[in-house]
Amino acid sequence: MERSFYYYLGLAAGIALGVIIVAIAWRIRKKKGLSCAYDERQIAARGKAYKYGFFTFLIYFALYGIFQMFTEGKYVTSIVGITIGICVAVFVFASNAVWNDAYFSVQESPSYYMWLFFAVGLMNLVNGARGLLGHGEEEMFEENIMCLSVGVMFVLLMAVVVVKRQKDKKEGEAE
Repeated sequence: MERSFYYYLGLAAGIALGVIIVAIAWRIRKKKGLSCAYDERQIAARGKAYKYGFFTFLIYFALYGIFQMFTEGKYVTSIVGITIGICVAVFVFASNAVWNDAYFSVQESPSYYMWLFFAVGLMNLVNGARGLLGHGEEEMFEENIMCLSVGVMFVLLMAVVVVKRQKDKKEGEAE
């Protein structure tokens, strides 16, 4: 599939905007003196979560490679398979870290991230569903599947954060 100049221009603009937003957020955090300080227990739990995410990544891609070999790439294109694999590995890491109180630093509020996960997930779900339901270009099928994958991952992460917060509140009330 051949892409137009404007497609690549839009892609470059999106990447540039993302870099600018991250740079602004980093400067604001630096000016306010906020740091991502994790205690020893959180660092150890994050290490385990990274390990689980990494091994999930390896296992997924081994299975994906076998699947592609036997199907000769007829059912899933490489970019879609890779995106789904990344989403699965990131979900395993992040959900494990959230569940073990190691995703958020001591100074961070889970509420902000819960809403951020929801917003990013919803935008991706709407964008992917809109394209799959015929309101987008037919050539954009791969991009729509990738948007749905990312959207599902973020909505599931938001659900993990919500369930963990509810669990922590119940445990706090019981004490």
